[in-house]
Amino acid sequence: MRRKLILTPYEHGYLAGFRQRLFDDTNNPIDIPHILFASMTMAGVDYIETMGKIQNSETKLIKKIASKATHRKWNECHNRIESAFNKYITEKTSKESKEEINGLFYKILYLLFAMETKSGGLVFSGLDKFAGKNLLPLELNSTAQILFHLFNQKPQIYLL
Repeated sequence: MRRKLILTPYEHGYLAGFRQRLFDDTNNPIDIPHILFASMTMAGVDYIETMGKIQNSETKLIKKIASKATHRKWNECHNRIESAFNKYITEKTSKESKEEINGLFYKILYLLFAMETKSGGLVFSGLDKFAGKNLLPLELNSTAQILFHLFNQKPQIYLL
């Protein structure tokens, strides 16, 4: 069985943030994407696609830039999840609640996209980690807790 990983624009943002936050030394830059992708390759991922150019990296591990079909599938998944979540955000919704709902939105979007494309997901925060569980509507919170506990998660990788 082939193990495929697709990098969406959100992973690109996280990778850029890691580099800037952890290693902002321009005299001695560290190729964080290459280190991460090499680790994933050693762990069994044999095909990596990306929806954009990897910034600040000379890695050769990316197999190809994602096709238009991959972008179309991402947009389809995004629209399906968005239609379900739109009713939870109104003008009266607090900023903190909007942030929690959006965080849950993207985690579920990743899961749906990975399932639809038969690929792996690269999530930089634990699936079941919610900072303000009490800010989420009850039906979202309880459903998400049940869903995310069904997945086997690998421990996070920390770059020191």
